[in-house]
Amino acid sequence: MANRSYYILISLLFLLTLLVLPFFISPFLSGILSKSGEILRNYAINNVEAQTCEFVANPVCDLAGTNGVRVDFRWPDAEGGDYYLCIADEPGPCDQFIYVGWNTSYSVYNLLQNRRYLWSVYSVWLSSLSPTQGPFTTPDCAPAPTNNASCGGITASDSVTAGQSFSASVTMQNTGTKAWTTDSTPHNLGSQNLPDNWTWGTNRVGLPSSPINPGQSATFSSNFTAPTTPNTYSFSWKMVEDGVDWFGETCSKNITVSATPKSHIVLSPTSFSFTGVSGGATPSGQTLNIGNTGNATLGWTGSTNQNWCHLSSGSGSISAGSSQNITVTVDAPSNVGSFNCIITISGANADNSPQTASMVYTVGSPCHCSRCSTVNDRMWVEFNTTDSTCVSPAGFPVTQTLNCTCCVSAGCVPAGDTSWYNANYPGVCR
Repeated sequence: MANRSYYILISLLFLLTLLVLPFFISPFLSGILSKSGEILRNYAINNVEAQTCEFVANPVCDLAGTNGVRVDFRWPDAEGGDYYLCIADEPGPCDQFIYVGWNTSYSVYNLLQNRRYLWSVYSVWLSSLSPTQGPFTTPDCAPAPTNNASCGGITASDSVTAGQSFSASVTMQNTGTKAWTTDSTPHNLGSQNLPDNWTWGTNRVGLPSSPINPGQSATFSSNFTAPTTPNTYSFSWKMVEDGVDWFGETCSKNITVSATPKSHIVLSPTSFSFTGVSGGATPSGQTLNIGNTGNATLGWTGSTNQNWCHLSSGSGSISAGSSQNITVTVDAPSNVGSFNCIITISGANADNSPQTASMVYTVGSPCHCSRCSTVNDRMWVEFNTTDSTCVSPAGFPVTQTLNCTCCVSAGCVPAGDTSWYNANYPGVCR
């Protein structure tokens, strides 16, 4: 029993020793570690001070990037190690404590303008690599110039015809702080609704001059082409710095695109008939009326497919709702027979081009007057027709069926020449 109590007492004393001992030895160990860290820090500082010129803090304005101040830091690599960069307002604790790894240079962005800063570099192994550097003062940086624009208006027709080329202009004012130029990222007027569309035949209009400075206005004038499908379209434009971004207000106007006006050809008559006797007189000309019942002026051209039929005019212009007469003629009758000719009238803007009219030209044989064995010895003339039955002008029957007709009817006897008439039978050949 006594031995058991002894062991319990020894155990309690051991536990008590473990609990109390750290309170006695901690100050001693802390002093040792602190002294050791101070020695290391002093070594690092002293080791670097001979190279202080290599510690660089170079503040510059970073207008193209963050519109703030960029500071480029550089320090020597002393003893190696993972580095931390400390940046502090003067005086004050670190505002930024940045791990930079094994790099011996680093750039910090977006520092405040016109401020005084201190900086140091710390090492994981050496605690402090450099004494406090600085102070350095960041500069005043003007803000980066910005693009902006306001719409000054559009000058364009309210309506155009499908496919029509027309002129228009768009005025824009530079309300930003950046000049509009034609440099490597040129400023242009660009199409909108949708961006970069080709609805009006182009998607860009260049500056009328360069530069267009803040406060100035530019009028972009160009020729545009209307869509080919009738409808109402948005004529919308906006400024763009190509390669950068679109900016400013959109200038917009609705333009109605209507169907292209057309002419419409109407011919009257649509067929002609000419007759003549071979070797005889040329038939008189006949009238062809060319009408335009469309809603656009008709510019017409005419032609025939035979060299013996002719038009008095080969072309002309007829306003909407009007007409024009031309004369159709044929050459003097020569070869015996029936001949055909097609007259063609065309119009480039007509919705029914071309239109045609037909012609038939019948040329008969000349007549030869002679006496026929007929009642009362009447004078008849043989004529090369194919199916005529001779009937006397006075109504007397003819004893023979011949391909003939009366000389007066055939034109062998000139009108008014009574020497061929039978006095007893007026109108009958002698």
